[in-house]
Amino acid sequence: MGSILEDAVRPIRTKCVGTKGVGTKGVGTLLLVTLLLGTLLATSSAAVCAASDDDPIVGLWEGRKLDARAQVTEPWGPFLIQREDDGSLTVTYLDSRFGRRDQAMRHVRFDGDRLSFKMGSGAVLEALLRRGTLSGMLSHHGLEEDLELERIPNRSDRDIMTLLEDGRLSEAPPMQSELMSVLVHQGPDNARRLFEAVQSQDPDRQLWGPSAVNAYGYELLNQNQTALAVEVLRLNVAAYPQAANSFDSLGEAYLRNGDRELAIEALRHALSLHPRPEVRNNSLELLRELGALN
Repeated sequence: MGSILEDAVRPIRTKCVGTKGVGTKGVGTLLLVTLLLGTLLATSSAAVCAASDDDPIVGLWEGRKLDARAQVTEPWGPFLIQREDDGSLTVTYLDSRFGRRDQAMRHVRFDGDRLSFKMGSGAVLEALLRRGTLSGMLSHHGLEEDLELERIPNRSDRDIMTLLEDGRLSEAPPMQSELMSVLVHQGPDNARRLFEAVQSQDPDRQLWGPSAVNAYGYELLNQNQTALAVEVLRLNVAAYPQAANSFDSLGEAYLRNGDRELAIEALRHALSLHPRPEVRNNSLELLRELGALN
């Protein structure tokens, strides 16, 4: 069927409250290279228990927030919300950056329809649950950002590709974790088809945050899958053509794949986009290594 949950490396257990009482089901596991949960499987052995009318807060949630500094809306999450035997809630942020552990949220409170918790970074989320959506505010570093969280649909990679083939993708566009699942399991060509289809219908919609695909590309580079890493990072450049870091990463992948001229072109383009200092320094160092500094 194909889903990030199918390639298990670390089990998560979730407490499920249903109409027939409380039970415990295995949620499957996270794929290490993404730390993003993909689509939920339709099979009971791997699916997170769906929220019931009795407990609509339980489940996997992913959202979109307004970045107050860049003034762009970007994907955020996913979160796993669980109900413990004593009735308390636990919330886990499934970090979208590679090599970082999931983060257990602190000071979790849910009072009827209001959810709040604090992240390890000090950021505080306060949201209201209404009609299956969590809407609220993320406060951090003196900023306040609007966000909206929705439950990740219970569908597989195959289901998403079928929507694409049938021309019905606009009915339920893929979420970030679902796109990552297609990218990892079905390859960058199918992920690009999804991206292009969504872009043709909604040019302003972001399917993923730039760091998610970028980190997967570096994971492939670290596994010496350089040709595949190039294709993944080219996809990130297509999604973020004004992001210097995307071109810097692609240039590094070209270099390691032996594509000298393409590497130089990508790295010079990264510099033309006025990157932040660390990205600029990396691009310059790679160009120096290539003997291409002017």
